[in-house]
Amino acid sequence: MIDIKILRTNPDLVRKALHDKVTKWVDIDQVIKLDAARIALGQDLDVLRMRRNDISSQMGKGKPEPHLLAEAKEIKEKIQALEPEFEKVETEFLALYKKIPNIPTADTPIG
Repeated sequence: MIDIKILRTNPDLVRKALHDKVTKWVDIDQVIKLDAARIALGQDLDVLRMRRNDISSQMGKGKPEPHLLAEAKEIKEKIQALEPEFEKVETEFLALYKKIPNIPTADTPIG
């Protein structure tokens, strides 16, 4: 499997390698798009989880304030809405990403 850093930084090299290997069943642009979506959703989830943990630590100190309870409930709902979307995008990404072959060396014949 190809290194994701190569795919992100040099997609044209990967396209050329796919062309040289006569591999047409992987849409590199779709893989890059799914990777970007996966990263964005993962970051959003991380921020929400961090805020949820902050609220939990504040609630542990006595009786929780009503606005903290409301925010915790809102964050929980957002996380529950984003997690299935993240899993779907990640599954699609991995399914396509695993199909990308390694880049052949310069001395490998085309075809």
